[in-house]
Amino acid sequence: MQNQKQWNIDWPKFLISLLIPVAVGTVAGWLIQGSADFYNGLIKPPFAPPAALFPLVWTVLYLLMGIAAYRVHQSEGEGKQSALRLYYIQLVVNFLWPISFFLWKNFWLSFLILMVLWILVGVLTFRFWKLDRPAGIMMVLYWIWLTFAAYLNLFVAILYG
Repeated sequence: MQNQKQWNIDWPKFLISLLIPVAVGTVAGWLIQGSADFYNGLIKPPFAPPAALFPLVWTVLYLLMGIAAYRVHQSEGEGKQSALRLYYIQLVVNFLWPISFFLWKNFWLSFLILMVLWILVGVLTFRFWKLDRPAGIMMVLYWIWLTFAAYLNLFVAILYG
């Protein structure tokens, strides 16, 4: 039987870890409120989800990010602080994407921001994985969603560029 680390949850830190990414998403969502009509009016590529799905998916992803960040924060591995700094940097870049896409309607800039975010999250996923495998898995889900978002964004940029 494998020796597993016991997790004693520090509830204030855990809740703050959840609150930070959810707050980023909430503020971004507030800034782009009403964008569902804009999105629905776009010609979209095959497999584009309905606008109503995005808030649900992003809420789950923000919660997973918060859980992953908490797990890494509680881990004891080398490189934890630099991984967490990268985590906060990617949150800032994450915040910029909906602003550039929905408010500024600058689809090529949005795609560039998304590619930077994709690279950051790829590196972050690797770092989180090394520190805490479940945290890394949670970030893989985020990275997959960003890959899909890049497909959607690139299609719109090419079409409306």
